[in-house]
Amino acid sequence: MEHLTKDEFLEWFPMFGDAPDSAIDSLLDLAQVELGRCIWGRRLKWGQALFVAHWLALRKSLFGGWDEESPDAALWLQGVLQSTVTSFSAGSVSWSKDSAMVKEQAKNPFLRTNFGQEFMALRDQLATGLVMVT
Repeated sequence: MEHLTKDEFLEWFPMFGDAPDSAIDSLLDLAQVELGRCIWGRRLKWGQALFVAHWLALRKSLFGGWDEESPDAALWLQGVLQSTVTSFSAGSVSWSKDSAMVKEQAKNPFLRTNFGQEFMALRDQLATGLVMVT
């Protein structure tokens, strides 16, 4: 099973078509390192796609676009850890959420986007395995 390609990612998440190739490529590389095939199995590519979409959404929200002159990675990560995504739009689609989760989001950045929340739910389901009720 191969890892997720940039073309596959953009087919599933076309709203990130305007993101710099370097941002997508670096996050795809990170997803390959962070997500193990032994846990994700056949859902590896979907997990990688959600992982990349989450971090791209945070970056776009933080900078309001894809400015290539954005701060270095350390400064960007510091900003991510201090920011909270409460809305996101791509084309004619947008979503927003209540900011009551701010404390939880400070503890876990994956709670800051819908992509991150779906990633965590799938990760938890796969890592837990099947549960039998008798």
